Parts: sequence; structure tokens; C-alpha cells
Amino acid sequence: MNLPGGRLDWKRANPFYWLASRTIWIPMILLVLTGCETGSESTSTGLTYYPGTPPPSRFQGASGGTASSTTAPEAPFPSESEWRQAAARWIGTPYRDGGHDRQGVDCSGYTDILYREVIGRGIPRTSMGQWLEGKAISVENMQPGDLVFFQTVGPGVSHVGLSLGGIEFTHASSSRGVTISSLNDAYWHERFLGARRMSP
Repeated sequence: MNLPGGRLDWKRANPFYWLASRTIWIPMILLVLTGCETGSESTSTGLTYYPGTPPPSRFQGASGGTASSTTAPEAPFPSESEWRQAAARWIGTPYRDGGHDRQGVDCSGYTDILYREVIGRGIPRTSMGQWLEGKAISVENMQPGDLVFFQTVGPGVSHVGLSLGGIEFTHASSSRGVTISSLNDAYWHERFLGARRMSP
């Protein structure tokens, strides 16, 4: 087609230009109509994967082993006999508020001493600090070395002992000094708050 002045309108004369100028709108219109969800898909597991790849497993590493290769197994806790032997060396030591030696110990000082002797590292110096650092566990899952906590003075944690297995625990009692008691004793049973496991 000629323009005024005798020049050729090459855009209208070229059928490829006409086709290209209109086909560019077709994918854009389809994109809007389909909601633009072309990047990824969500599975029932709540994980995201990209088209062309298999959906991920609900448990990463269950078949490929990635979880087991990156997560170290939990270190074994010392045995019941190791905790009992350490406790036996302190039985009869008098209670002393703030104490941390043979002259006298308080409850959290005593549990800290046992951890230093048996495991080789200390734990927070207060009963509340030990409560906050430990991982909550049920009574049924307690093992020797776990800490047991009580509410003896006002609300909240105010006393701590160390499980020796079963229902027995060792602690620094303000009236009896370092001793062994039972969770079934009425006094301790009524004041029991829970158990915590410290990292070895």
C-alpha cells in the first residue's frame, strides 16, 4: 500500500508484521485469564515445587537420607549408676543458701555440681535458669539425670532436684540437706511442676 507522496507502507504490506503485532497480545490475555499461576504449585504437604519436577516428600530425607546426614544423633545420657554414685558422695551435705561446696549447697547449686561431676559441664546456677534451659518431658519419659522442679515458696519454680530413675530423686533439702526423696511423697507430689531434660 502506498502512502501520500508515493511511499510504500511496508508495515501494512508485510503480512508477517501484521501477524506479529497481534499475536503478542494472545499470550498476555491468556496469562491474565489463567491468574498468572505459572511459577510454582503447592502440594498438600504445604511444600512448594516447580512443574517438571516430582513433588517433594512430606519428610525430607526419608528416602534420600538428607535428614539423617545433617542431624546428629542425641548423645547418650550417663547411666543411673553414674548419677547415684555422684549423689552418694554428697548425701548428708548441709543445706546452705547460695552454697556450692562441701560446706553446704542449695538446690540449684547441687544439681549444677552433679552435672559438672558426671557430664563435665555446668548448667545455669538458679532453679529458674535450669527450668528455662531444659526441654520439657513427661514423667513417663524421665530418665536418670533429668531435672524435677517444684513450687515450694509462692508461685513458680522454687526448688529443683535430679532424677535417679523411677520416682526417686536427689536434692538439697532446706531441712535435711542433700538427700534422696520420692515423687510419691505427699509433700513433693502436691508441689511437683514438671521435668526438664538438659542437653548432655
